[in-house]
Amino acid sequence: MSIRPLPTSKIFNARYNLLAGLQVFFVLVNSVLLIQVFGVSAKADAYLLAVSTFAALQLVQLMAVEQFMYFYSEIREEDPEDAFRFCNVVLILAAVLGILFFLVCYLGIDLLLTLFAHQLDEARRVLLRTVLGITLIGSLFTAANYVIQRFLNAEMRFALPYVIEMGPMFFTMLALIVVKVSGSQSVATVAWGRTLGCLAAFVLGLAALKAHGVPLKLRIRHPRVKALVTNSF
Repeated sequence: MSIRPLPTSKIFNARYNLLAGLQVFFVLVNSVLLIQVFGVSAKADAYLLAVSTFAALQLVQLMAVEQFMYFYSEIREEDPEDAFRFCNVVLILAAVLGILFFLVCYLGIDLLLTLFAHQLDEARRVLLRTVLGITLIGSLFTAANYVIQRFLNAEMRFALPYVIEMGPMFFTMLALIVVKVSGSQSVATVAWGRTLGCLAAFVLGLAALKAHGVPLKLRIRHPRVKALVTNSF
């Protein structure tokens, strides 16, 4: 069975432009709200440092599943049902990697602070430790969300990956609005908002997989998984 041709006539239509515009909108609004709520302060610095540290770390986490889309497309051309099974196994692998990655990072958070926040004074270090600890919880879902988005891309479903990517942005915006309205000045609330956005994106992604017929079972073996991991490094 051949892979469906890329629907180029649909990719650049108003719907996708709108979704791309919404992503930019959320980024801009969150940047403005962060400064409006916390100003140029230790709390704003802690959040920005935590997010940048998370962004750097997630690149390492994604290495093991980076080639998923290529392997999935190749298997799908031969046997669509086997491709679904492959996706199921890789999703379980991504979930396990997420748990292990979170545990390693959380237990080694002081080392991360030394690497990414060298010579920070003690008060700012304590604040950053709290915010980074919350932000790192999102790494439980990073690899799985990546696999889900690449699956949807391979299936020529381009709108949902945009929506999934906006999960953390949208929940961060809501958290910032709550903090601003309540006057709580809690940067931890903003970090929790971002983390809940990662979880919401994961739940939405699982629903999308189920709607496409991907079996969500505890399946841990597939003959192509080893090649996926070794070729991703």
